[in-house]
Amino acid sequence: MQNYINIRKKANKVDDREDKGGETMSYLLLRDELNDLLEKSEDICISIYMPTHRGGTNNLQDTTRFKIMLGEAEEELTQKEMPLSEITDLLKPAKALIEGGNIFRGQQKEGLALFISAKKIRFYTLPITFKQSLTIAERFQFKPLVPLLSGDGEFYVLAISLNKIRLIKGSRFTVEEIAINDVPQSIDEALQYDDKPQKQGLLRSKATGGKWGRKGMAFFGTGSGTQEEKDKILRFFNLVNSGLNETIKDDRIPLVLAGVDYLLPIFKQTAEYPLIFEKGISGNPDKLSPEELQQAGWELIRTYYQKEQREDVAQYEKYSGTGLTSGYIKEIVIAAKNGRIKALFVDQGVELFGIYNPDDSSVEMHQDKEDGDEDLLELAVYHTILNGGIVYPIEILPSVKGTVAAVFRY
Repeated sequence: MQNYINIRKKANKVDDREDKGGETMSYLLLRDELNDLLEKSEDICISIYMPTHRGGTNNLQDTTRFKIMLGEAEEELTQKEMPLSEITDLLKPAKALIEGGNIFRGQQKEGLALFISAKKIRFYTLPITFKQSLTIAERFQFKPLVPLLSGDGEFYVLAISLNKIRLIKGSRFTVEEIAINDVPQSIDEALQYDDKPQKQGLLRSKATGGKWGRKGMAFFGTGSGTQEEKDKILRFFNLVNSGLNETIKDDRIPLVLAGVDYLLPIFKQTAEYPLIFEKGISGNPDKLSPEELQQAGWELIRTYYQKEQREDVAQYEKYSGTGLTSGYIKEIVIAAKNGRIKALFVDQGVELFGIYNPDDSSVEMHQDKEDGDEDLLELAVYHTILNGGIVYPIEILPSVKGTVAAVFRY
């Protein structure tokens, strides 16, 4: 499953809504938070999606729309015969976002997603526009997020210079700067207590299985400087490498290096990270913002992740009609509930109403929404994500004219 990240200021976890400390802030959806939202927490889960104006160009209009949607939520909860005191408590934190000026502060992108329950309230500024919608159900709704749930794989950028080390974690739309634990920020800091070059143990080499020593070492590139200076650089990079290994816990995410040409091959001599991208971002990274590093990194890494998408499309085409794929919503809902879906293709602008009966794993569809119905496409999206599948917009399957299709694991 892909991850969605933004430059993230210190943000409260607002799972426990009785915690009054600090300020609630908007931040882009992270995978861990998506997992948390997927968990069924309450009988009442409110999902609000609305378009917004990037950069706060029309705060008044966005605020007015948001207030109207909260009013609609209050009215619908009243119709559900929820006590007024409980409605007030449930919606109070959302209304406080407006009163505190937290939700529209010139940081908007094209869309806003808000999730409210008795135990949590989260809001996210997202780089896609949404059709305005309000849903009150037993679980949060995720179908509008489909464009962000595919082809947006995560990657790291390690910006290397002798004056500064930065680690960026990003995706196609977003970026987050991560602190590397216990790592000197410059070569001067690294060597201030170690000015004299050591005779032994200067280098760590992949050729020697990560042991200290010179065997198997070679310098790539033709940067200026004496061997002694290069040895100092290597000692500095050894420290960076150690901190990097402690900081990055998931070594399945590709790492892109950014730096001047002669430093990148030297760093690769010390690096033990197993998935360093072959091409790097050339130039002095100190001059680049996190957003610029993310954009340059995505341009290099995009084909790596689009390959998975192409493979899923090809698999659907190859196995169409064999029982390993389907375009029927009833079959897809049952497969999603059972964790069989590897890839789901869905039209997020369509609703198909019906009921899933867990007693006999049957699906009943209705032309119009009836009491007890839910959107079956939303149900399929929810359980596909919950069970580790990936969701794509249906338009990437040109051979399919319907609203839903799936590739099964078995």
